[in-house]
Amino acid sequence: MTRLTSATLVSALRRRVDQAGGSAMILAKGDPTAGGILVLTYQKAQIHASSSAELVQRVSRR
Repeated sequence: MTRLTSATLVSALRRRVDQAGGSAMILAKGDPTAGGILVLTYQKAQIHASSSAELVQRVSRR
């Protein structure tokens, strides 16, 4: 199975957030090919953290 680069995955996640009416920002950039990804989401006074493995599972389900 071919893996997505970190830059491609982050770009796709940003587009999905924008399409859903939310906002997303990149706070720091690392290696665009295989860098780690940390996503913090805020919804109704709750903060959630997701690892890159959880994000890949969520994106690939759709």
